[in-house]
Amino acid sequence: MPTRRKSIYFLSLELENVRCFAEEQELRLVDSNGRPARWTLLVGDNGVGKTTLLQCLAWMRPTPYYPPGKDEQKGIQPLLHDQYPPVMANLFRDGAGITTLRAEMVQISSLTSQLPRTARVRTGIEVLAKNNKFDGANRTVNEPQKAVDPFIITYGANRHMGHQNAGESPESGSVDLLQTDDTELVDAAEVLSDLDYSAYKKRPKARARLEKMKHALAEILPFIAKSDDIEILGPQQPGGSDESGGLRFRTPYGRVPLEGLSLGHRTVTAWIVDLAWRLIVRYPESAKPLEEPAVVLIDEIDLHLHPHWQRRIMKQLSEHFPNVQFVATTHSPLMITSLDEVNVAVLRQVDDGDHVVIKTGPTVVEGWRFDQILVNLFGLESARSLRVEELMKERERLLGKKRRTPRDREQLQHIADELSSLPTAERREDQDAMDFVRRAAAAFRARQEEQK
Repeated sequence: MPTRRKSIYFLSLELENVRCFAEEQELRLVDSNGRPARWTLLVGDNGVGKTTLLQCLAWMRPTPYYPPGKDEQKGIQPLLHDQYPPVMANLFRDGAGITTLRAEMVQISSLTSQLPRTARVRTGIEVLAKNNKFDGANRTVNEPQKAVDPFIITYGANRHMGHQNAGESPESGSVDLLQTDDTELVDAAEVLSDLDYSAYKKRPKARARLEKMKHALAEILPFIAKSDDIEILGPQQPGGSDESGGLRFRTPYGRVPLEGLSLGHRTVTAWIVDLAWRLIVRYPESAKPLEEPAVVLIDEIDLHLHPHWQRRIMKQLSEHFPNVQFVATTHSPLMITSLDEVNVAVLRQVDDGDHVVIKTGPTVVEGWRFDQILVNLFGLESARSLRVEELMKERERLLGKKRRTPRDREQLQHIADELSSLPTAERREDQDAMDFVRRAAAAFRARQEEQK
């Protein structure tokens, strides 16, 4: 059996004076056993730095360092170094003289590997500013002398499928799609057609790769029952009929072309094929490229996904890409409870609102209701409607009065009656049963009053 190659996984990121982050903050990216977390979800309000953390992770990956005028590598440095002053200047926190970033990573062959003490990789940089303008940079912690080339792919929130771009071979190195307003993914139909043609020509590994990709799509897309429900008709012919090429999906409501799917289905199809295709290109000799190591950073993973899909997709991605470390931003409480152990990082503004703090770790939310997650992790006052929230605030105000007028007591009774009628059970049938019990109890009390 061939030895699996080693790759880079993240353990932590430290940052200070980076945009909305002032005092030193640490993002931990490990599970309860101290190994790289398979999934880390970043949650918090808009504008609290979730996307910034993804960008910083991408920028801190190790790259070779060559002294000026030398051909021999003399160490490693983060991707974010003094060759990128415009990018570094964009990180400054207003008025700060030094912006600091440090990352700790590990070189292992899979997410389940034991962590040898000698496999740590550390990169760091200090970005200097004077009058809020770039004034140089210093590498701070960069070890060991050499590190394996990491495979990191970042996906922006505006990702969408491109057209006939599979011929433009995707990069075999790390890919940063967060730094553009136009995140174009590979043309899924073209990739599958190319693999289908290669399989027809009996080229090595083509059939197995095609079937693995179709199987992953069939498992992840909710309207597909099996791999054979994905029909590959070959390249679309210019000026041809609708049946001249492309993809067709057998769905409960008929055969649907890729272009006829909903935006959410098209986006996820493009994203899954894009990730699989980049793994194939990165590991051309691998018999199972989808099982090879990588780090995938995703902005707004729940984009366009129905709640049912949000609860399933993380488990499915883990099964089909078992050695990918995922770090994603989300606004969905459903995703946090979709796996047994998810590393959750909560980003919150401090009371005065001038900077953000990170609370991170394998947060235990097993058994939590979604309303509890919304209140405790997402910071909502309650999971009720705004009108009900106003009623509850009014009740607190009236109860807090030292002296209540008859009008106040009447209003309190009105609010109590309305709040007591609100649904509290999780399922509709349970609520119906509770309502039946309430009506029966009310009728029983009424009969007792009549008998008096």
